[in-house]
Order: sequence, then structure tokens, then C-alpha cells
Amino acid sequence: MSNDELVENIKEWLISDEKIKNLQKQIRLIKKNKKNLENNLMHIMKDNNLEQIDTNNYKIIYSKKIVKKSITKKYLKNILAQYFNNNIEKATEVENYIQNNREEVIKENIKKEIKK
Repeated sequence: MSNDELVENIKEWLISDEKIKNLQKQIRLIKKNKKNLENNLMHIMKDNNLEQIDTNNYKIIYSKKIVKKSITKKYLKNILAQYFNNNIEKATEVENYIQNNREEVIKENIKKEIKK
């Protein structure tokens, strides 16, 4: 790759990065507004026992589901301590084994930093 190609690639990459940054800012604002509207709709539907609302092109459906929380290090330690009848040493040993044997992956990327 020639020097000119490298310079051109860098310029295009920087321009693309800036465009993405600006669009992501706009998306965050739209998502925030959507979340507020969603909360309002959810309260209205819940308070009025509405399971769905039909519009011209869509059905807006209110539903509830039970989901599992993520497993945090603190939660893992507590639940293992319960499992091992408050044997903290055994719980810590198993927790450390799990933490130390998690699969690791290498992710490569490039990023830009503003010069100071």
C-alpha cells in the first residue's frame, strides 16, 4: 500500500468515525424519547387493562415476562455459600475456579484519541 493510499484510508476512516459518532448521538436522543413514550404507554395500558391497541399498520401489545438476572461475582459467591451450607472457603474456591477458567478471547480494533 502506498503512502497516498494510507493517508486516504486514514482520512476516510476519520470522516466515517465522525459521522457514526454524530448519528449515534441522534440515535441516543431518539431512543431516550422512545423509552419515555413507551413507559407512558405501558402505564396507560396497564392501568386500563389493555392487552393490545390496534393502529392502522401495527398492534401495540402489552406483555409481562419473568427474566433471570445476570450472574454477578457477588451473586455467585452468595449462592455458592448457600449451596455449601455457609462454607465460605469452599464457595470461594469454586467461585475462583469459575472466574479463573472463563474463556478469554482477543478482540482487535483501532480507535482514535484526541491529541492533547
